[in-house]
Amino acid sequence: QKNGVSAANEYIINSNINFKGYEIAQIETFKDRIDGNSKTLSNMVVGNKQLTEDGVVKVNENVGDNKVDIKYSLFLSISKDAEIRNAFYMGIGFVGYEKEDVEEGVRNIYVAPITINNYGRLDRIFVHRDSIKADSAYVAGIAINNFGGISSSQVYADLSGRTVAGVAIYNKVGGESVIATVTDTGFYGNITAVVGEYISSELTYIAGAGLVAENIGQSAMISNCEAIASVSVT
Repeated sequence: QKNGVSAANEYIINSNINFKGYEIAQIETFKDRIDGNSKTLSNMVVGNKQLTEDGVVKVNENVGDNKVDIKYSLFLSISKDAEIRNAFYMGIGFVGYEKEDVEEGVRNIYVAPITINNYGRLDRIFVHRDSIKADSAYVAGIAINNFGGISSSQVYADLSGRTVAGVAIYNKVGGESVIATVTDTGFYGNITAVVGEYISSELTYIAGAGLVAENIGQSAMISNCEAIASVSVT
């Protein structure tokens, strides 16, 4: 169901959706609103392709200095006026990087069920997944970078990678972001951070955190949150 709402469109999910393990294209930039209506999205698998605003499917790569960032998420970016609320995600699967490709010059690998970059509002998002494991990757339960707001959300999962956080790697103010918040949100599971097999020249540290690995900026705030988790960094 789709309703025109001000400058954006609002989409309401009226039934549970099972993607049955089929690979779907990641959405490059999401600018609208989704009311998940407390329905469940399950068995999603993403690869290295993304759907642009023009409806074109292209290979997901961000090239710089002859190296590539590999990103696995449902949305690569959620814009500052966008909102997703009341949604249950039964995790996310991913297919993609091979050892020989990584050794040829992959810069960073990012894995998060909802988005790589959140500039908008994520409210009442529930992520349930037995495990999300990605060797040598940044792994987060909701978003890699939160430049917007995450509220009243929960993540139940075991997460494993190189730098790992239960909710977001970075809660960060900068650029278009004037305030970044994580409020009334919890993580429940295990965090395992290991250097891994693929060593990038950009590797400077590894980290593991129950909620957020780094909170950056005076107006970057975390409040009324909890993490009930074991954290291992080796």
